Amino acid sequence: MRPAFEESREPVLLAALRSMGFATLASNGAHGIVLAQAPFEVATESPTRVRFHLGRNHPLLEAIESSGTCSLSAVGPRGYISPAWYASKGEHGAVVPTWNYLAVHVHGTAQRFEDGSALRSHVSALTDRHEASMPAPWKVDDAPEAYIAQMLAGIVGVELAVERMSGTWKLSQNKSLEDRNAVVAGLRERAGPGDAELADAVEATLAE
Repeated sequence: MRPAFEESREPVLLAALRSMGFATLASNGAHGIVLAQAPFEVATESPTRVRFHLGRNHPLLEAIESSGTCSLSAVGPRGYISPAWYASKGEHGAVVPTWNYLAVHVHGTAQRFEDGSALRSHVSALTDRHEASMPAPWKVDDAPEAYIAQMLAGIVGVELAVERMSGTWKLSQNKSLEDRNAVVAGLRERAGPGDAELADAVEATLAE
């Protein structure tokens, strides 16, 4: 990774991680690396812990039990950057396409939890977070109790004790000020999914 793209400030990484909420998970088990995708929550207590859940028979659970570790990779705003946007295209033409993105990588020890109360608290926290923007937020308690108990019996929680975090903030920092401003303008004009958030992130680096 280029030093210009490296983000190591823990408060910045934690804030970004909390805003992302969905990640690719990996662990190296007896039969090699196993991957999964899942929503997650970042616990508020210290030291930092990340919790997610998987189906009871998911192979990642076996890999985590075998290795005792898990890695998480979450990606935030991201988007294609067209070389046609750069001011330098008209100056020398030596430009190529790329992608800008924010990513947080987490590594640590992991263990499963199956206590019904802990699982319910976990899925309730996830639900409340993602339902918060809905006109009439749904809550776990809205479903029949027997049905919720059945659903909870089919999953296993995992708690990842964070030992190391790193971030990649690839936001055109290696380009000239003119090109970076042009990237912001290009993203705002394109206005695709996530483009406004990515433009804000690029713009924030201009003030640093």
